[in-house]
Amino acid sequence: MLTKRKIDILLLGVFAFLFYFIYRWSYFLGDACIYADNILRTRFNDISIHIGYYFIGYIFHKILSLFNAPVDVSLILMSNIFGAVGVVFAYLFVYEILYDHKLSIICAAILLFSGTYVEYSTQAEIYIPQVAFILASMYLFYKERNILSGLLYAAALLITPISVFVLPYYIFIAVKRRSSIKEMLYFIIPFMVIYLPIFLSIYNELLWGRRGLLRISSNLPYNSLKMIVSNIVFVLIKSFNILAPFVLIGHIIYWFKDKSKFLLLCILWLSYSYVIAKLSRFDLETAFLPIFVYFALLILNGIVFINIYLKNNLKIGNAFGMIILPCYIILSVMIWIGPAKIFHPQITPDNNFKNEMLAFKERISDNDILIASFWHGVAFAFYTRYNPEEEIETTMGNQRWIDIDQLNVESVRQLLNEFADVYVMEAYAPSAVAKVIFDEKELEDRYFEQSLKAQIENMASNIKFHEYFKKNDIMIYRLDRSYD
Repeated sequence: MLTKRKIDILLLGVFAFLFYFIYRWSYFLGDACIYADNILRTRFNDISIHIGYYFIGYIFHKILSLFNAPVDVSLILMSNIFGAVGVVFAYLFVYEILYDHKLSIICAAILLFSGTYVEYSTQAEIYIPQVAFILASMYLFYKERNILSGLLYAAALLITPISVFVLPYYIFIAVKRRSSIKEMLYFIIPFMVIYLPIFLSIYNELLWGRRGLLRISSNLPYNSLKMIVSNIVFVLIKSFNILAPFVLIGHIIYWFKDKSKFLLLCILWLSYSYVIAKLSRFDLETAFLPIFVYFALLILNGIVFINIYLKNNLKIGNAFGMIILPCYIILSVMIWIGPAKIFHPQITPDNNFKNEMLAFKERISDNDILIASFWHGVAFAFYTRYNPEEEIETTMGNQRWIDIDQLNVESVRQLLNEFADVYVMEAYAPSAVAKVIFDEKELEDRYFEQSLKAQIENMASNIKFHEYFKKNDIMIYRLDRSYD
């Protein structure tokens, strides 16, 4: 029977999908290009820590290619869909905890508009499919549907190994409800059937490959305590803006009112302690995505507490929640979508970026070289290659561009001597909030401090740049060959 609650859940999912779809990215950058390249070439043994993403992406693209959809359209649409699925399962999961339809909808809405979740639900990346599988698995495990839960958790772990950090949730729930060995085997056996054969076939690449877990982690230093606190605060404010303080308030409330939930939160923090100690703030935000639903629940808890306090003492009802939640949504949309884009949603694919890259490629010769960041360099190589077998990374042999991180004073001089022309490509698009906080000169100063142009000038202060191309926040400069 189609109840009001089911209709609300359906509308929530449809709204989330439409929101992510109409404000989606129209092109790939960075890792997304590499993953798409591996999917197109069915090269699933490369960076195989994400082999689950390759399988799912391959299926999506095979279906959508029947309608002539290119791979970027397929994988971005996949993120839009999984973003909506994650929001729906966030609602279902929270409802099992609170048994309150309205509060569960609000909690799902907090996740829906959280910054990092919006960012990755509108572009092609591994994290949103991972989160959707984890939320579905946690919900089903809570409902004691262990077989399906185990299968979905295996899929999440194959998408990215950082899914392992939510494993304590399953142990905690199993211990709390005193699950029998038989009940746990219903989870473990399906999980092992899916995960173990694949792990045994790729474990060497997964652990020690070019992006192997042990290889990467061994090269990362430990963060200082000050940096750890700063990174966590950064992640929370970036995604939840004015609601970020309520994460702390929610912890305090659970400490006093629900020791069981507080203990689960402590266990999850402990589970994440290694990545907190090792990762940069930008990597930490993606590692935290699977537990964003807990942050949303903590925020909701804090808001409800203040609402009740104000209602009992000042007799103003639910005014606080009715004010702060819309402000949070408006701020999130302004920051992550931007005022210019809000009223210009994208329905049909936008090929401007791809066309600009192709136009630039046609204007330069094979004797020229492009300097770019990793993110824009691989995108340039991906969208402008004629041979689908051409590698798009410099570390894998591409010689049409060079990563700015590989340069020094001598290599800049060498490039100018070896190539007919040397170009620099970068992009700068300040957020709506930055435009409000800083004036035009401050924005320009911030750009020049952090730009590739500034990095090259630091290597060779007397080098000159000539603007060659500027459109849609993409800037390309030609280096002056009079450098000596």
